[in-house]
Amino acid sequence: MKLIYNPVFLEHDTGRHPENRRRLNPFKDLPVTSLENGEKYLNLIHPPAYVDWIRQASLEERTIDAETPLSIGSFQAACHAVGASILAAETGDFALIRPPGHHAYPAKASGFCIFNNVAVASQYLVNQGKKVLILDFDGHLGDGTEAIFYHSD
Repeated sequence: MKLIYNPVFLEHDTGRHPENRRRLNPFKDLPVTSLENGEKYLNLIHPPAYVDWIRQASLEERTIDAETPLSIGSFQAACHAVGASILAAETGDFALIRPPGHHAYPAKASGFCIFNNVAVASQYLVNQGKKVLILDFDGHLGDGTEAIFYHSD
């Protein structure tokens, strides 16, 4: 298993927020993985109006809610996080990405998360006829992912 890493994830600048780019500092010397910008896959889960809203909102530093800040680099970092998630899902590798995604709903950012990376990657695989198991081993429920797939097979 390889680690997927790219410094584009550092562009999501959240300042002193708990989910910040310093979390990736131990990995900064890893080989850089060439990544596809995953923007074209966002519509598998996220409505175009929401994607456009995040794109526009990321043109300046702001906070979506008490837990989810945006910076000028957030949109690109989030799109590349989706691309890295799809690559990891295809290869079985581990993606060291940010912003995280498991709290994001289809049309709502939440809990540090902008786009639901794992949901997009999972739907990508399902659309190819593959079966998917999502194992969320974070300290608390990925409520966005749960809401997206709760009624699915």
